[in-house]
Amino acid sequence: MAGIKTPAERRSKVKVAHITPTPLIEAVLGPADDYHLCLTEMVLNDDAYRMRYHRRMLRGDFIMLDNGAFEHPGVEPSLKDLEQAAFFLTPAEIILPDVIGGTVDDNIKMAVSGAKHFRGKSKFVGTKMMAVPQGPTIKEFMRCVEEMARIPGVTTIGIGYGATKHLKVPRPHIYNVAQTIAPQHAFHFLGCYPDMSDFEYPEVNHRVRGIDTCKFIRYGLACLPVTLEKIPEYPGRGDDYFQTDATDPDQLQMIQQNMLYWRTHAR
Repeated sequence: MAGIKTPAERRSKVKVAHITPTPLIEAVLGPADDYHLCLTEMVLNDDAYRMRYHRRMLRGDFIMLDNGAFEHPGVEPSLKDLEQAAFFLTPAEIILPDVIGGTVDDNIKMAVSGAKHFRGKSKFVGTKMMAVPQGPTIKEFMRCVEEMARIPGVTTIGIGYGATKHLKVPRPHIYNVAQTIAPQHAFHFLGCYPDMSDFEYPEVNHRVRGIDTCKFIRYGLACLPVTLEKIPEYPGRGDDYFQTDATDPDQLQMIQQNMLYWRTHAR
């Protein structure tokens, strides 16, 4: 019937990087899951985690190397650790250092310095770089976007949950303004809002390159289905999330159900 979209037509174009515990990487990430965000800390300290994502890199998956700013708010990520993890993993894209809540000027300096560092290494010729703007107000945040978009080698702007939740403006609205400032850049949403509201906006589902979250898996481990119509109270990732394994087949089934949901809900 005219005007009614088929499931294929409704399918979201946004890629979802499912942040996955080490024991579940091979169990829940299927052939269609080819977009990943890996944590520097895990790459350096968990051999199984590193090897499993390295194999996915070799098969051609797109892997972003995160700097750990979300896990350690207020602390400047170690450029040395980021470089070492990048050397081991050979990611498609490196997320340059940023500090959540840091000043605009300090974050610009960190991104400029990080980009210059990686551009000077032959190992990383051709590696994409993502810069993550910060700012206490929309105006200052957009100034940061504009300056970071000018950094040589930066091809992606990351709009972080931690960097925007204080702005009291829906992140898709922030994206709408930011993409007019940096129209040649790709955009990735770092983290997912607790109410899953990012997925309610067409500009996210059909224009933003990707978003990363552990929520679909974490809800599945708690045997909780999650839809836009019914979002359970989020149990939190927990300190031991990356060591968590499924102990019940129902958990794996619910994880898969939750991971598939985003593909057909797009507005």
